[in-house]
Amino acid sequence: MLASVVSMAACLVGALAGGAAPRPGPQILSVPATFLGALAGAVLLAHTGLVLVLVPTLVLLVVTSAAAHRLSASDGPWAEPQA
Repeated sequence: MLASVVSMAACLVGALAGGAAPRPGPQILSVPATFLGALAGAVLLAHTGLVLVLVPTLVLLVVTSAAAHRLSASDGPWAEPQA
């Protein structure tokens, strides 16, 4: 967890320092999103058991994996060359 937060902070610094990203919004928003996710997990863990923390984590992992698999398909309209 700490490594991902540090790497996202490094991306944020790179984006703010004039990196090549044309839209730095996603990089900037990834840091507070990671913090809020960690905070939600810690609060949930403090008030419930470990199983009730791992179940939403697994659901998010499955949904994200399915979306990434679907969006990586090469037959979508986004894969067509632009004229």
